Amino acid sequence: MKSIQGDLRNVILPSKWEALLNNLGHTCRKMKKYDEALEYHQQALVLDPLNPSTYSSIGFIHALMGNIQEAVDAFHRALGLRRDDTFTATMLGYVMQQLIDEAPPYPGIYTIESMLQTGYC
Repeated sequence: MKSIQGDLRNVILPSKWEALLNNLGHTCRKMKKYDEALEYHQQALVLDPLNPSTYSSIGFIHALMGNIQEAVDAFHRALGLRRDDTFTATMLGYVMQQLIDEAPPYPGIYTIESMLQTGYC
């Protein structure tokens, strides 16, 4: 696959190859080759920058990789292009919940443990 990928970088492809690049990205994702999958989807975006499915695919890969903020951004872009996409809306809900669970309510918040350690309690 690397020889194909290397060749694709040096060739200008017609837009009809966008589906093939996305399918290669899906295949790589299923094989857990996330970086390679992202590259194929990025190449597909060059050919068709307004395809919401490609943005959803990129968001899904970022979510699998643990890149939550990037996943949120990609899902928002996809929903900006197609608002009624059930998969994207559901995945956005999941990653937003992960983002909320990871972040404190506001920056600089004191936890009980940190207050005890610093003598504020």
